[in-house]
Amino acid sequence: MKKLIFLSILFPLVVFASCNKDDDKDDYASTIVGNWEFLGKIATVETNDASATEKIRKKLEEPTSSDIGEVMTFTADNKVKRNGIEVGTYVVNGKQLTVTEYSSLIPNTVEIYVMDSRLSIIQDLAEYYQRELPYFGINNNSGVVINKLIFSKEYTRK
Repeated sequence: MKKLIFLSILFPLVVFASCNKDDDKDDYASTIVGNWEFLGKIATVETNDASATEKIRKKLEEPTSSDIGEVMTFTADNKVKRNGIEVGTYVVNGKQLTVTEYSSLIPNTVEIYVMDSRLSIIQDLAEYYQRELPYFGINNNSGVVINKLIFSKEYTRK
């Protein structure tokens, strides 16, 4: 019984200690350099309509033909390549990745996580897709409200 009490006291301390502010200082500028192969997509969706939530999640997680076999390359001189073709430049600041594609010249900032051989590129897309409901087969006047839409594209180091 004393062991259970000790563990119940120790566990919150371990969890608290692992959520250190130093985690916020991760800088992925050097760890992102290399080739990254597409693994999949994850969408966390919350709306005011269960069927709309499922429709949106399924559509976003479905790999497209351009996803399958995709290899993203981040070079040491801050170039971005998609399947060997240079498509833009990038800057990493902590966990923030800003990519400027040559085709649009509009910087796109996303959050990234690199753990071992896995790269996650994460965006909050709720506001954007709220205006694009027809993309999911949902009428803009349906009353569907996207409360949360976190989209992640997952890669593995190649």
